Amino acid sequence: MITDEDLRGDPEEIIKPLDVCKFCLFDYLLPPEQKKRKNLKLDVPDKHIDRGTIEQMCGPEHDKYECKLKYFAMRIPTDDRTAIQLGAMTIFKYDLGKKYPNIMWDQESSANEWRKSQDLGRKNLEGKSILESYAERFDTIWKFGLREFAVDEKERQILGLIGIYEMVVAGPELYETVLKGLEGLKQEHFKRDKEGIKR
Repeated sequence: MITDEDLRGDPEEIIKPLDVCKFCLFDYLLPPEQKKRKNLKLDVPDKHIDRGTIEQMCGPEHDKYECKLKYFAMRIPTDDRTAIQLGAMTIFKYDLGKKYPNIMWDQESSANEWRKSQDLGRKNLEGKSILESYAERFDTIWKFGLREFAVDEKERQILGLIGIYEMVVAGPELYETVLKGLEGLKQEHFKRDKEGIKR
């Protein structure tokens, strides 16, 4: 809950994460301009991450804390890409916990693993390992799933969170197949557009 006291003070002040949080995903992702005190006065826009999703990202152990960064996240218009990547990173954290139960995967360690350039099994034409991150894979899949629709000529994502996540973490052979399939689907879409059939 935002109080009058929260709204007082320097509007340009950048709000910091709570002391109890060793790592804050929202502090990590939101640019400084979006973490300024003045943004607490903004209304929640139609397009935003809902409170339940935010609580899931922070984990149940943080539900009892009143964190202003959660309010920022709800008040800053969030594009689909940010919201879906946040969701993917949350699933990734839980999957790491299942795969490596002896390691404590918190938001910081799982976010670092998501962004770490590493050998995920793919090879280049010379047979050498390709270094890539899950974040880079997400970006590639995301771009393949964008379509411009005739209704308002705006780009929209045709792929959902779970589908994108499964493609991002797929094994090397399946990932290569996915890329070829997505590229083919995008070309089919452009071909239909060229012929005057907008979908």
